Amino acid sequence: MGLDSDRSRRVRVLVADDNPNVRRALALIFHGEPGIDLVGMAADGLEAHTSAIALRPDVVVMDLSMPRVDGVQATRSVVASLPDTRVVVLTASTDRALLDRARDAGAASTCGGGS
Repeated sequence: MGLDSDRSRRVRVLVADDNPNVRRALALIFHGEPGIDLVGMAADGLEAHTSAIALRPDVVVMDLSMPRVDGVQATRSVVASLPDTRVVVLTASTDRALLDRARDAGAASTCGGGS
């Protein structure tokens, strides 16, 4: 794959957050970015994992505090199932231990409310 084809490749993104306002805001942000395709949205960690398996995104933007399956466990399962998919944690939490657990679960990057 040459340099020109690398530049034209679009990054496929899945957003996982239980707050519908956050999902909509991120969708608006990603919609306006060249080179990014928002391929799906999930409202909880279980949906994040099943959507990731079905959609094969390049990146999952993952909240940590979600119902059914939390973001740490969802991160662990996405990374285990799709090793080429990167999970980026975006959360309002300022709990350093929680952010550390997300990194330990395989998150490529974390951004918490206090970071």
